[in-house]
Amino acid sequence: MSARLRVNAYPSLEALPEGYREVFQAGARRSFFLSRDWFQNLAATTLSAHDRVRVYGLETDAGAPVAALPVVCRPRPRPLTSLARMESLANYYSCAFAPVLRDADDSARVADALAAGLWRDRSAWDTLVLQPLDQGSPIYAELVRALTEAGIVVQTYFFLGNWYLDEAGR
Repeated sequence: MSARLRVNAYPSLEALPEGYREVFQAGARRSFFLSRDWFQNLAATTLSAHDRVRVYGLETDAGAPVAALPVVCRPRPRPLTSLARMESLANYYSCAFAPVLRDADDSARVADALAAGLWRDRSAWDTLVLQPLDQGSPIYAELVRALTEAGIVVQTYFFLGNWYLDEAGR
């Protein structure tokens, strides 16, 4: 599939067309933190009155959904002295975050389209924060490349880890 993807910005998870069910089912198979239920719970319970959910949906020319990026738009708290932020729809309970992909083989194409869509929508944000963006996700490296090529300054850094002790059967 080499056709270009369209990027649509939806005002909520509920506004997504029915076809996105498959995208989120694929995300849920990868991680609970990429499931539609997780994102709906966060949207319903963790946002302030001024926060607005936006879901960047990526679709083929035929309208078939291939990926989604749920984010929160946070307006400037002080209009002249602060920044508008667009952030992952995630919080401190989110162990991982990434664009939700129907098929990991589409990661380069999705990253290119998503970066272009975010750049076109840059009047909505001064700072774009995608954390905790899973470095092990199929799209991580492609997204860093695509955002950089689109003209967005990218700063990667370690944010969190899942630490555990292997008890070796003890």
